[in-house]
Order: sequence, then C-alpha cells, then structure tokens
Amino acid sequence: MKYILTIVLFLTQAALVLAGPPTIPGRLVLKLRPTASPSQVQAALHALGATGLSQKFPQATPPSAEQPGSVDLRLIYQVEVPAAASLAKARTLLLGTGAVEYVEPLYSREPLYQPNDPRADSVTGSQYHLKLIQAYRAWDFTKGDTTVVIGLTDTGMRPTHEDLVRQIKYNRADPVNGLDDDNDGYIDNYRGWDMANGNNDVTYNDDHALHGSHVAGALAGQADNGKGVAGVAFNCKFLPIQIFSGNGTGTFAGYEGIVYAADRGCQVINMSWGGQGGYSRFEQDVCTYAAVNKDVVLVAAAGNTNADLLFYPASYEHVLSVAATDASDAKAGFSTYSRRIDLTAPGVNIWTTNGLYQAVGIGPVDGDYYFDSGTSLAAPLVSGAAALVRARFPQFTAEQVAAQLRQSADTAIYSLPANAAYRGRLGRGRLNLLRAVAANNRQEARVVT
Repeated sequence: MKYILTIVLFLTQAALVLAGPPTIPGRLVLKLRPTASPSQVQAALHALGATGLSQKFPQATPPSAEQPGSVDLRLIYQVEVPAAASLAKARTLLLGTGAVEYVEPLYSREPLYQPNDPRADSVTGSQYHLKLIQAYRAWDFTKGDTTVVIGLTDTGMRPTHEDLVRQIKYNRADPVNGLDDDNDGYIDNYRGWDMANGNNDVTYNDDHALHGSHVAGALAGQADNGKGVAGVAFNCKFLPIQIFSGNGTGTFAGYEGIVYAADRGCQVINMSWGGQGGYSRFEQDVCTYAAVNKDVVLVAAAGNTNADLLFYPASYEHVLSVAATDASDAKAGFSTYSRRIDLTAPGVNIWTTNGLYQAVGIGPVDGDYYFDSGTSLAAPLVSGAAALVRARFPQFTAEQVAAQLRQSADTAIYSLPANAAYRGRLGRGRLNLLRAVAANNRQEARVVT
C-alpha cells in the first residue's frame, strides 16, 4: 500500500483570491506523490516561512489492503505561513519540488436553503412524502434500529425540540464535566460537536439558522409521541455535527465533519450542503475515506440550481446524489439535474421540525414545525432510507446499500411529460422505501461517466 501525504497550509486571505467557488481564507491543500517524502518539501516550506506543522486527522483509520482504494488521512497536515506568502508563490515552490501531486484551495460550501411560507400550503400537517415513498408499508418490514447512527453534518439545530431530543445519539462516555472522559480529543462531546467553532454547542447562533433542525426532523423525527412529525428513520439515532459558523468567528468544516462522523461509527452521513463547481481532490479523499475505509453510506443534496451541472460533494465518487421532486413526481423547479444524480426524493413542502426561539413569536421554542423545500429536504429522506436498509440488511456494505436504493427507485417518473426534458438526469428514479427494504436480491451494473 502506498501512502500519500497531504498538507494544509494557512495563507493570508489576500493570497487566496481565485476564480470559481468561494474558498476558506488562509488555507491550501497539497498532496505528495506516492514515492515522495515530507523531507522533499521542507525547503519549500522554509522558503514560505511556514511554521507549526501539525497533523490534521491524527486519529483517522489507516488504509487496509483488504479495502482497495482506501486512503490514509493521517498524512494530512496543517502549517502556518506569514502574511507575505501568496498562493502563486506556494504553488510555484511546492509543485517545483517534483514531489507534489496537486495544490488547491479549500472550498467553502453552503447549506442548501430554499425558504417556503408555511401558510402557502393547503394541507398543513400533511407528510405526503411518506405516502409517496411508501414509508408506512416499509415500516412493516423495519422501523430501523437505535444501533444505526446517521451523521448530520449541517448548521446548528435545536437539540431540545420535542421531536428531536430523544433522537440524538448521546455520547454517555463523555458527560459534560469539563473533562475528556473518553480520551477522544474532544472535551464534553456528549451531544455531537461544533466543528466550525471547535466546541460542544451544536445549537444554532442565529434565529434564522434553522436548516439543521429542518433536515433532522425529515431524517429522524420521533414517531408515536402524538406530536409533530415522523422522520423516515425514527427508530435510528442521529449525531449532530455543526459545520457552519453562526457567530462569524469559525470557519466552514464540512469535510472535517465527515471524518468526525465516520470515525465515531456513523453508518450513514447526510450532507444537505455544497456548491457548484470547484472539484477538489482533497474533498474526494475525505469522501473516499468515509465510504471505503469506514464503510459509510454518504448522501448529499444535488443543489438548488435548476441547471445541469456538477455540484459538490454530491457529484463526488462514493456519494449518493439526490435531486428533488414534488408531490406529483415532477422535477422540483429549483432542483439541479445531471447525469451524476443517483435518485430523487420529495423535496417540496416537507413538513418538519423547526425550533425557533420563543422571541420570534411563531410558536413554542421546542414544539413548532414548518413546511420547507429544497434538495436539502430530499437528501435526508434518502439518508433515512439508507439507515433502514442498513438495519434490515446488516450484512450489506455501504456500496451495496447505495445500489439497493438506486435499483429499487421508481423509474415511472420518466413517463411524466414534466420530466421528459430530464431523461437520464434524475438518476434511476424516485426513492421507493418499500422496495428498498423488502428485496434483498438486487444486483447492479453501473457505467459512470
């Protein structure tokens, strides 16, 4: 097995002015060629005035010969450079060593929020999407299992909401006492972790940052409590991981959040965020680590662009890309479409948990609900379905779970005149949860272009 060293450089904001998607100020990623060693870039780092070289993922699981294509994230490092350093200079020096395979910025992705007025829908309280994907019949086969944990990488959320508080995967080995009781490097990560700000507070910092609460309810809202909603995977647990800063001091940490979730045993990770363009080999490495090294099903929203384009992380290898359809199975007007889409799920007027602060005056802080739309709401339906498939067929690998979801999808969406222009660009079809959990003999051959 050949190992690859990846280093993250901290540069000045001015040094990272690039065309394309927004980047995280002050950071750059490079990867050494398989036969190179860190000593071969030391002179270049010295010329940049770099200091403080440190390992970024020291606890990452190493690659295995039994997992072809696995990667070694332990070889990712961070280093600081003085303000005078520039991206152009860093690229020239590091690529000039002949030891570096690529140099690229770290992109800043965004939560995919599609606001919708709850009063605009005439069927308030209806969860039509559960009927459409045949969830009620699927639950006769499995309602999930508390041992199946879904990583929710998103904005902050309302962890005390009446339909969410009992659905969280609590880390009882590390109670809130100011100590790192489980020695995992995170103090008091009892209820998830805020990767963006580096603390254990996963509640949002802004009354309008409700994206995480909306996604959580669709994913795993509590059932059989006579309140609110039922999430697709209501018998499973979710681990809240905040990856967006709500106070202006933190930074986007989506890919760090993926590693955190994978290393803590999440079998599924939901990513209702992303950005168009800006392919990153660093980001692909992280997705490969989670999917191959850790056998995690990765699910991502395809984007709200209403265009045929690549959207990341949804368009990366090993990631299920989810577009949105409406109550009639037509492509949602906002949804991205492309030949990288794997399947669709309902994403228009999804009734879900909200969790506004009391001061806003819309409802009780831990008992309010909302109609929301976007591929951000379609993705957690597929993540929930993946969790149920894992509970129903624990012998399935992540790749087999993904294949099961694709092959069981309803292809009839392509018979609709509204979808005629999108043939082949809405994936296999619309999520059918009943088929996904009822059959265990599906096989798949795929050609990916």
